[in-house]
Amino acid sequence: MKLLAPEYKEQWIQSDWGFWNAVNASTYRVIYKDAKAEKEQYTVRMHFAELENLMPGERVFDIKLQGKVVEKSLDVLKAAGGQYTALIKEYKGVSTEGTIQIEFVPHGEAAKGKGHQPILNGLEIIRQK
Repeated sequence: MKLLAPEYKEQWIQSDWGFWNAVNASTYRVIYKDAKAEKEQYTVRMHFAELENLMPGERVFDIKLQGKVVEKSLDVLKAAGGQYTALIKEYKGVSTEGTIQIEFVPHGEAAKGKGHQPILNGLEIIRQK
């Protein structure tokens, strides 16, 4: 699953687990809302795999969770060790009052709306007990 392209500015897409929002060419957001949740803690797992034929450094981005940078300069291809190789990033104890916001901030040419935009292949949001 790829994030929305920059031409979908301010476009919300609903899926089974939340919403995609491409704010502009330099920031992509995933917002998960749970109307029933009060002050809760969650584990957030992001699944990545580079499926395109790229070289290391061609798709690099930061990940923000609840407004804080949790991954700086992530290069999925490099971190996973190769193409078609799974990479899972897990963050426990994410505090929320019903909304989890994840932002992907591309680097280099992608930040200008060109080049290879951030990717996200899967997402798990698990309420902790």
